[in-house]
Amino acid sequence: MADFWTDPKINWIDNDGIGYGDLNRIEQNTKALRDATFRKLQGFGYSVDNAVVGQDGVITITPGSCYSENGVPIRMSAPFVKNLTTWAPGNGATYGGMAAAVTVAANTWYYIFVIMKPSDGSTEIMLDDNPAGTNVVSGIYTEKRFIHSFKTRAAGGDGSFDLVQMYAVGDSVFINPSAMYADRGKKITGVNDSYYLIELSAGAEGFALPARDVLAKLNVVTDKGVRAIGIISEYGDFFTVPTNFTNGGILTGEFVFNSIVPQTAGYDHGVSCDCDIMVPANRKINIAWMEDGSGPFLTLAVRGYVDDRAI
Repeated sequence: MADFWTDPKINWIDNDGIGYGDLNRIEQNTKALRDATFRKLQGFGYSVDNAVVGQDGVITITPGSCYSENGVPIRMSAPFVKNLTTWAPGNGATYGGMAAAVTVAANTWYYIFVIMKPSDGSTEIMLDDNPAGTNVVSGIYTEKRFIHSFKTRAAGGDGSFDLVQMYAVGDSVFINPSAMYADRGKKITGVNDSYYLIELSAGAEGFALPARDVLAKLNVVTDKGVRAIGIISEYGDFFTVPTNFTNGGILTGEFVFNSIVPQTAGYDHGVSCDCDIMVPANRKINIAWMEDGSGPFLTLAVRGYVDDRAI
């Protein structure tokens, strides 16, 4: 039985005979290389445009390469452009990208899939409202792979929807928080010195992150009267979340941000901070604060996230 990996032969000569053992070794090494790089994508960023004449939101996916969910190589060599109407084969702002079974709505996350026709390797792009791509069906483009997520905003003037201002480079997605929320962030109120579980949503404005496990880039700005903030990830339930923010006189959290300026009767201030924290597909995190004022709040904005886009 052959080893999983056999060192490639590099001393071939003209009169070497190639036998079944050589061919098996070459094929086995090729499969081992595929399996070692199967999980990751290369490239496949995107940008959005809400100013294309005759269209509402239009998305441009940049070139990339990957393996399909079945381990078949996929390469998209040129940018692909789609709008939010029902999928039709073709590349350009007038061609729809949405899977036929999907209803497009405002303030909703959608998921981009590259699809490929195995007979000739040609690629297409299809969009779905399900992160697993259960609605991605095209007949001849039988191989698929998730590549990124994006979000709609309000209805546009051409029968579809504008898109939240965002773009992706590799695994990183960057979001304009002012385009995500009317007030730039989710306004949160709570109980002093107590951790509680929040969901990154904001009513009609929808969720602030896709329904995937991601490393979120958060910006938190507090109202006056808040002097410390604590944040703990809910990812995997790996971290124990204390009931109180203060334990034995120590502020407890995965991230702790504490003002060094004492509150005074004539000067109330808040706290602002950035942090990167894992947020699971249910979009929940644990948050707490210490306050010196009466009923203050904080605003939590999502500046982007990192999605490793693995199988």
